[in-house]
Amino acid sequence: MDFTPTEDRRMIADSFRRFLADKFPAERRNEIAYEGACHDPDAWGGLAELGILGALVSEEDGGFGGAGFDITTVFEEAGRALCPEPLLGNLLALRLYAAHGKADRVEAIIAGAERAAFAVDELQNLASAAADAVPSSMPLGLPGLIPEAFSSDLSEYSGSCR
Repeated sequence: MDFTPTEDRRMIADSFRRFLADKFPAERRNEIAYEGACHDPDAWGGLAELGILGALVSEEDGGFGGAGFDITTVFEEAGRALCPEPLLGNLLALRLYAAHGKADRVEAIIAGAERAAFAVDELQNLASAAADAVPSSMPLGLPGLIPEAFSSDLSEYSGSCR
């Protein structure tokens, strides 16, 4: 198996690395983490414009990638820069929304118009976690356990408290 990044993935990685270096110097990351909502709304729109959010979803589900190497490329660069944006919660939500045919939600997240928070406390509820989206600034369930909850537009919680 060849693990050499394709030209497209190298281009995404390079563009994303430059974007993150510009948007998130150490001082800005600290400000976001300790004084803000752990999220920069302006940067979120930039991620959408770069195609980073679309790289997390397959073409058949409205994205531009979605394969393991695409996701690895995004998260490798996000980790390198200590990116404070809620990428993991949105990756999980995007996958569940796509699996449940919620193309409007997938499209809105890829476009940067919405952000999602996601939590699961019982594995048997994972399959139904995206059944109903709840537009709200407050998450369902236990907000203390959902890191992106207070900076999201949509919150998904699957568990017996629902």
